[in-house]
Amino acid sequence: MRFRGILIVLGAVLIALTYSFPLWQPLFNRDAGAADQGIPGLPANLQAIYNVLPPEQQAAYQAVMAQNMQAAIDMLNASLQPPVPAPADMQSLPSMAGPVEVGSGAFERVDVLRWGRGDVMIYQQVDDSKLLRMENFSVASGPSLRVVLSAAAQPLTVEEMRQSELDIDLGQLAGNTGNQHYEIPADTDLAQYRSVVIYSATLNMIYSYAPLIIR
Repeated sequence: MRFRGILIVLGAVLIALTYSFPLWQPLFNRDAGAADQGIPGLPANLQAIYNVLPPEQQAAYQAVMAQNMQAAIDMLNASLQPPVPAPADMQSLPSMAGPVEVGSGAFERVDVLRWGRGDVMIYQQVDDSKLLRMENFSVASGPSLRVVLSAAAQPLTVEEMRQSELDIDLGQLAGNTGNQHYEIPADTDLAQYRSVVIYSATLNMIYSYAPLIIR
């Protein structure tokens, strides 16, 4: 008899839950809607990608979104693009006249989204012409990346990169992976420069930097 009574009570509870479903269903729908909404303003295809990123990367994107939603969208879009190798004719050092290595450095990470790796060498030739060489190089994909000489040793902002208004834009990044080189104006006083910077002109943002040791 006791077992039958328990079954009757359970049946009554199930019936009550069934008939009251319209009352508590919105609680579940509300939670699901919030999850589907995600980051306001983020396109659906990017939202799906953002949702599977590690928590530290999500936090970094949220920090960018708080300042500039379009910048975050541009960064996410760029991160989806396949690596662009530097041209094949840049893989080896070009012919130079009596080159002497007068500077060197290594690229460093800015944060979980913006990073670079690889070595930098600066060569000076007998005619005082100069060449910036990057080897074993790779950098996070970003829009309109450029190579800049800066007077700041570890610039994290564009304002720091342009310290003393000495920054020299050496041109568009040839590729975000692979060896590559760039000419430096012959009259450049290297003693005034302390880093090589990878800079996004679209985002006005530093992607990586390599502190320089000038000899």
